[in-house]
Amino acid sequence: MARRIESKLWVPREFVIVILALSLCRVSFSQQDEQIQAQHQTEEIYEEIYDKNITVSTDTDVFLECSIVSPTYLDWQKDNNAIEVSNAYHEGRVYIIKGEGLLVLNAQYGDRGHYMCLAIRHHHMIQVMIFLDVVPSSDENRPLRSYPVECGVPRIRGKIIGGKVTEEGQAPWMALLWNTRENMHFCGGVLLNQRWVVTAAHCFVRFKYDIKDHMEVRLGEYDLFKEEGTERILRVEQLIINPEFDKDTYDSDIALLKLIQPVTYTDFIVPICLPSEIRAMNLLQARTRGFITGWGRTAEITTTTTRYLRRVRLLVMDQRTCNARHRDVITNRMFCAVSDDRPAARDSCFGDSGSPFAVRDDKRWFLIGLVSWGIGCARHRFPGVYTRVHRYTHWINSLIGDDTDTCAGLQERVSELTSQLTRQEEEISQLNEQLLIKERQLNESLSRSAQTTEQRDVPTTLDTTQPSVDLRRSTPPLELRIPCRQGSCAHVGGFQVRALCVEDFCSCESPYYSRESCLPRYGSCVIKHDDPSAPATPSYQDETQQTYSCRARDNPKYRVFVLAVHEGNRHTRPPTAGDMEVELEGSPPQDSARGFVLVLASYEPVNWHVLLVGELVIDQIIMIAHFPSAVTITGPDGEVQTDVPILTSTDPCGYGNDSGGSGDTPGMLRVINETVGPVESFTGTYRAEKWTLNMDEARWLPDPD
Repeated sequence: MARRIESKLWVPREFVIVILALSLCRVSFSQQDEQIQAQHQTEEIYEEIYDKNITVSTDTDVFLECSIVSPTYLDWQKDNNAIEVSNAYHEGRVYIIKGEGLLVLNAQYGDRGHYMCLAIRHHHMIQVMIFLDVVPSSDENRPLRSYPVECGVPRIRGKIIGGKVTEEGQAPWMALLWNTRENMHFCGGVLLNQRWVVTAAHCFVRFKYDIKDHMEVRLGEYDLFKEEGTERILRVEQLIINPEFDKDTYDSDIALLKLIQPVTYTDFIVPICLPSEIRAMNLLQARTRGFITGWGRTAEITTTTTRYLRRVRLLVMDQRTCNARHRDVITNRMFCAVSDDRPAARDSCFGDSGSPFAVRDDKRWFLIGLVSWGIGCARHRFPGVYTRVHRYTHWINSLIGDDTDTCAGLQERVSELTSQLTRQEEEISQLNEQLLIKERQLNESLSRSAQTTEQRDVPTTLDTTQPSVDLRRSTPPLELRIPCRQGSCAHVGGFQVRALCVEDFCSCESPYYSRESCLPRYGSCVIKHDDPSAPATPSYQDETQQTYSCRARDNPKYRVFVLAVHEGNRHTRPPTAGDMEVELEGSPPQDSARGFVLVLASYEPVNWHVLLVGELVIDQIIMIAHFPSAVTITGPDGEVQTDVPILTSTDPCGYGNDSGGSGDTPGMLRVINETVGPVESFTGTYRAEKWTLNMDEARWLPDPD
């Protein structure tokens, strides 16, 4: 929220909130604020200031918003220096997006600091003050800073014996789940911090009783037949299964266990690191080597688990092959891994569920996947399937973030925050001085501009009080470029496109895909990501979904609207149709000569339920589906309409993002163009269960491109 101020003193309230929340420091700025406000009640209000703090982990992309419509003057600074002179700007990691904000790619610790966006619009000076804090990606997983423990770093060095059995302490984050009622081990898990263990959700499906009351988590375990003194056995206080877990498809196969008390770190008990999104995507590229550990069966034909903790080396399989091997049941929250082409095939097996797929990077071990499911064990044509943990990092941190402190740790953090507050108060004082300097510069700029315009023959339609300032070139807000990964663009590509790495960014060489964004295009339909003016809005479980959309108006005969999805509200094998509700809003078109054509496209089978609101009339429906789908149309009176012509087609189909997939959005647009002419609006998303489409022409304007 913006707050107008009458004072030049800017005090972030976030610092006050932090100290009050700790209940250990009794500092209050409320009286000081009231005195300042009373002192300056009569001063003129001429500026608006927005202030906020943002904290991100290293290697994370972050967007600093400064949304100013049609600014006359716009300037970005970091720590009182222009952005253009920074190393990050010249490295191509920082982009100024005019009227939108500042995009920082792959944030590093050097990007930490105070950012200021200064804009002039309609005689008002608007400032956006943002403090960006960049912390190491492992900090959020480090349970207590008072403990000299680094996540993902074993304290004991050793070797793998024959590539099979580990040495003690080589996987100190490994957890064993033990069923005390049946006296047996049933799954593995991974230690995230002193109170939390992550595992697979399907581990708890088969039990007819409350397994939480009959479960132990064993840490520091190695030999199941021998007590070595390194083990710690803890009960479970809380079992949390991811709400999106599908027991039929094993999608979102992840769960969290909260231990009844914190565990003490030892040489044999150390947490693993959670990777950032960018690091995880890099480590999940095909042929990346990782290791799984567990006490599961050593072969498909045996019924006994192993005595010792074992480790197996596997390679990440490319996603297309993974999907083909398992006949299209792989979602974007799964990946496959296979044996590294050695004579003895290796794989995870029964009893390994929930165990980690870990990859070593930058001298640390990161949790990339969890053993989820497979067909048999070590079968050549059916690789094991793993849950992509990085898809659930936000969910994990939202649950474990408040349970990592003890009294000692809190005291240490209070001391640390107090020191930080002192430094920030000094920085605030410097910012206040900078604000005064900016005010003087602004007044001088306005004065010079007014003197200059008086001497020119300026048309009366221009505002002569606004300064004439040349703005920098900026990246188009909806065509952000895709950075290369390790000098490659293997993560970008589609049905008819090949991406090359050109000057650290991916460039798509195809007449059917935009060079900058690598999104599909056909004729005047240029697909963009999350265009806010798209007339169609999809949702799934009451949450708005990201979209790929285009807009055009060059069809004199029909107004053609396309709604495209990969799948509806369910994902099963064999595929069964999911329900999709489409609510059409808007008034009849002003140009009555043009009819409405609604195109419904999907890869998975979908039962489309179209509801007409008001006096809208559909002249024709085109249904494109790889699997058999159906559509019903209900009028405003609740009656089912059966007189609307329906054309059907099986291929090609696509929902607008063909990168790394088999979708053919340009091919689908070509078929539509040859049938009813160019589209007026295309909107696509991966998964949805409801659409709202407002076809009122007054609501949106065509894309000027």
